[in-house]
Amino acid sequence: MGGVPGMWEAVGKRWQHAVRSAHDVRDPGTEMKSVRWWDRRQLSGTIAITGSRGAGKSVLRDALLNRIGHYYVPPDKSLDAEKSRAVLARSRIKRRLGVVVVPGQESRERTRALDQMFDAKLGRSPIGLIHVVCWGHNDPQGASERRAALEEIVAGGKTVDLEAVLDYNRYAELADFREVCDKVREVWARHPSMWLIIAVAQTHLYWNRIDEASKYYVPREDAGADPDDESAFRKALRDLVEDMRKPEQSRVAILPVASYPQEYRFAARLPPVRPVLTPAESRNLMGTFNATLGEFCAG
Repeated sequence: MGGVPGMWEAVGKRWQHAVRSAHDVRDPGTEMKSVRWWDRRQLSGTIAITGSRGAGKSVLRDALLNRIGHYYVPPDKSLDAEKSRAVLARSRIKRRLGVVVVPGQESRERTRALDQMFDAKLGRSPIGLIHVVCWGHNDPQGASERRAALEEIVAGGKTVDLEAVLDYNRYAELADFREVCDKVREVWARHPSMWLIIAVAQTHLYWNRIDEASKYYVPREDAGADPDDESAFRKALRDLVEDMRKPEQSRVAILPVASYPQEYRFAARLPPVRPVLTPAESRNLMGTFNATLGEFCAG
């Protein structure tokens, strides 16, 4: 099925607006706060957060819920789905929402969480999905995971350097996204109102290469002009949206975000990657992300 004229152009314009907003000082008008648990019947919907291991899902959740402060420590890896309750306030309108972080590590718990979250037949689909990617800057916490990745890079005949690590992680990220796409297709076949935000995280580490990341993640309106220029991720996203029965009903955004700027070092033998965004610029990106989240949740 073909795409809707202007759809990807609009997605690209929203991305460019978000990029420019890093250097703006503005009130986003949207705020989300973590609250105590209510009875499930009091919720107006659930937001799912997915992504590969070490992409920054839990940290993004904490940033959205205003949990990150001066003494913040990123949470440990969890094999179980992480559930929170929040109030999203926008233009005097408040919504009570559930927020569920689906584990990124391959496991029975991840499979079960995906099945439960995206069981469209039982009406369990979320109102929206935030899928977190990070252009290969995944930060798995386990030393064994890092060691296994480096061994696979060497086994593939490559020299272990930063670009080899990023390529390795992007390959795993793409496989994870394709799996999530299958779940989204099932939901959209019955509930096309579910929105999708691709959160391009860890941008504080590669803001000086943000145009390259854009070319990797953000589909162009004129993809047919040069199909060889289409990255595998862009093609997977384009196919997902354009496979909808009514793609014109889709609400899709791709946004850069920097939840918790810190140094990145995948292995001791590799040089560190230091943030290239200031804390203020990172907060501005979060404000723009929150504004889009509020817009989509308002429906």
